[in-house]
Amino acid sequence: MATMILVEDESFERDSLKNYINWSLIGVKIIGEAANGAQGFSLVMDLRPDIVLTDVKMPVMDGIELSRKIRGFSPETKILFLSSYDDFEYAKQAIDLAIQAYVMKPVNEGELLRVVKKAADEVMEKALEQWMYDKIKNDRAISQDLARQALVNRALTGLPIAAEHGRNLGLEWLCSPSECLCLFLSFYDAQKIASIDERLETLNRDCGRVCTQSISACLNSGTMITLCAVTPDTSEADIYRVRQMLGRFFENMGVANARVEWARSTETLRTPADLYETLRRRGVGSGPPAHSEAVSGKKFQAAKNKEQIARETKQLIDAEYHLPLTLESIARKLHFTPNYIGIVFKSVEKISVNRYLMNVRMAKAAELLLDEALSLDDIVEKCGFASITYFYTAFKKETGVTPGEFRQLSAGRRAR
Repeated sequence: MATMILVEDESFERDSLKNYINWSLIGVKIIGEAANGAQGFSLVMDLRPDIVLTDVKMPVMDGIELSRKIRGFSPETKILFLSSYDDFEYAKQAIDLAIQAYVMKPVNEGELLRVVKKAADEVMEKALEQWMYDKIKNDRAISQDLARQALVNRALTGLPIAAEHGRNLGLEWLCSPSECLCLFLSFYDAQKIASIDERLETLNRDCGRVCTQSISACLNSGTMITLCAVTPDTSEADIYRVRQMLGRFFENMGVANARVEWARSTETLRTPADLYETLRRRGVGSGPPAHSEAVSGKKFQAAKNKEQIARETKQLIDAEYHLPLTLESIARKLHFTPNYIGIVFKSVEKISVNRYLMNVRMAKAAELLLDEALSLDDIVEKCGFASITYFYTAFKKETGVTPGEFRQLSAGRRAR
């Protein structure tokens, strides 16, 4: 929601502007008022509003001087002039100050709302552009993590990996047959942990103090892989130290019964795929005895069918729509890749994950808009929208009206 302050020396007119115009209808919130330009500039510095609606002729500091100070302090602020007919020629001196609009007194409410809405729309458009830029930066970081996990999965299944791809992701050591490797397979109670992905970077850093390189990734719900590059001189005691780090990693998240098995590369077990196959067999109860520390009988989870994955995806969205969910974060919580979750969900539900998430949020927003005691800020927070700007734009795109117009229309229907 765009923010605005009012600067008007006539208290009656200032009160009328503040209290008798439905600013929420156009997505604007009044956050301050002042009786002259000096007070107005203090508010601008303290509150940093998106829009300043100011009279031209005022005592102490007039609107033109106020505008010059605002332009020097906050060039992006939208400035609207209230001007009587007699003052209009004087007000035009401010043409070099990029004044957004001139509204003539006596004020016509409809005209005022239109010009303020235009300024508010420009503010929200710029905020949306900034949000999209920030999201792209964040998605790029997420994509890097997903790409590293995908490379690990390829290494574990023996699929070829381009050396350049490995170098770009800092995992070239996984592609080198000359590297000595140690692979740890951890089994844990996934019901006690919402997500471990956010803590893997810290785990890798801790393991890196013992090994030359380390990468961890979730294979599925309840199973985590940790691959370490070691040297021929790395002792069994050092490898056991890594095992202890993994134990503490799970204990710090409230899981004390994780089981960790490990294997080290030999002349016959050279690749990540060789080591993984050995431990995988061990994990399901077959294969020779091995280095292991079993504190629970946790086994590999049985493969889930598509309907179950789609159902769990819907349940997660229905329960956590108020959080900053994305396809990537949903996939991480369910321990699948985003592409796989997206394909499976659409094949079962006939809509995309993002569309289902938007439908849930929009339905909840429409429900909450009926409660006039809730502000748009409250609704944005309760429905999980990234910002009030994004909510305003998305709601209008989905429904054809702004949240304020929807609320007014709903109130009108209830009044009949």
